[in-house]
Amino acid sequence: MDPRARPQHDPDDDTGREEPSPPAGEAPGLLPPPRKAWQGWAPQRPSGVEPRPNVLRPAPRAANRPALREGPPAENSPAPVGDGLLPAVDLAPELRREHSRNRTREVVETALLAILVFLVVRASFQNFRVQGHSMYPNLHDGELVVVSPLLYKRIDTGALSDFLPFVELRDGQREVFTSPSRGDIVVFHSPGQQRADLVKRIIGLPGETVQIVNGAVYIDDHRLDEPYITESWSGDLPQTFIPDDYYFVLGDNRNNSEDSRSPRVGLVARNQIIGKALFRWWPPDSVGRPSQAPGELTDDPPPPPRSPRSLPSPAAPGSR
Repeated sequence: MDPRARPQHDPDDDTGREEPSPPAGEAPGLLPPPRKAWQGWAPQRPSGVEPRPNVLRPAPRAANRPALREGPPAENSPAPVGDGLLPAVDLAPELRREHSRNRTREVVETALLAILVFLVVRASFQNFRVQGHSMYPNLHDGELVVVSPLLYKRIDTGALSDFLPFVELRDGQREVFTSPSRGDIVVFHSPGQQRADLVKRIIGLPGETVQIVNGAVYIDDHRLDEPYITESWSGDLPQTFIPDDYYFVLGDNRNNSEDSRSPRVGLVARNQIIGKALFRWWPPDSVGRPSQAPGELTDDPPPPPRSPRSLPSPAAPGSR
């Protein structure tokens, strides 16, 4: 027997095996407590095997998918949902009806908006064609001017208080923007001519007296300086009182104008006035605003009235 050879031990033979000494603090003869799986141990991977990457895979489909049955469904059976089949429904007629209703609503809304815009514009601005030469040189025959009826509108505060019970308003008429003023060029309905509109300049206001002596206009015994008159004229008019809501109008071309001096026109009532001429827009070479100068009252009083000229008495019959 080779003395260098190590003795072979049977793994099942416990003779001659020394028992390990217990750790300090423990009683001899007792086994150590078992270790937890996570204490000092991790799963090992065999050598030579590469790790597989984490790949997200779709979840498997539900196993309780409803099976399709052949033949007609049973009476009062619920319609399949989820991945089941739904009966085919033709939605084209309903979509066509909805589209038709939308088109009809759009047409009605557009028509109402157009009517509203037309009424607002109509109440604010109107066109007027100048006829004749009574306003020469400021307005010429055939010119088109824009007239604003809205500037001279008035509201009845008494009727308005009926709609606003919590607002106390005095009964009467109230101006929305302004009232006609001296020098304004206005368009009005002629009282003596049906369907005839005239354009003149306001000279006298309600409560004033107007007098014309030798072509000079006097307002309450003060001569009116009129810069818009370019031609001399002569004429007389006895002193005339202007009542409330009436106006005295004259044309700028005094030698060729039928205005308040004429009995056919006379004083113009407030409700006859259509509006104020704002802008001259046709023809293109005359575009602009007509002169709305109010004139200036001077301190010059009217001349004394002329004394009537004495006429010779008729001769007695038979006298020579």
